[in-house]
Amino acid sequence: MPAHFDAEIGSALRRMVRQQQVELGTAEEAVRSSVRYPAERVALAPQAIPAFALRDRFSAGDVWYALLARELGATLVTCDQGLANAGEGFVPVRHV
Repeated sequence: MPAHFDAEIGSALRRMVRQQQVELGTAEEAVRSSVRYPAERVALAPQAIPAFALRDRFSAGDVWYALLARELGATLVTCDQGLANAGEGFVPVRHV
């Protein structure tokens, strides 16, 4: 997964706590769990130029998932319809 995955988790949980969609303790446990998730965090810097080239197609955060899926020959699995739409024709996409 792209290295900024942990920042995205933290950002989403922060928003959910502020909007009172999740209890603070639950969010804190989710952060602890996410940083222990045994997945390789892939550095962003090597893909910075290709990512910027796709600035009109993907959001600044989503581009890294699409690039990594493409590099690995993997299917991009997302529940984000916008990302799924942007990925069509660039990488195999499965919208769930």
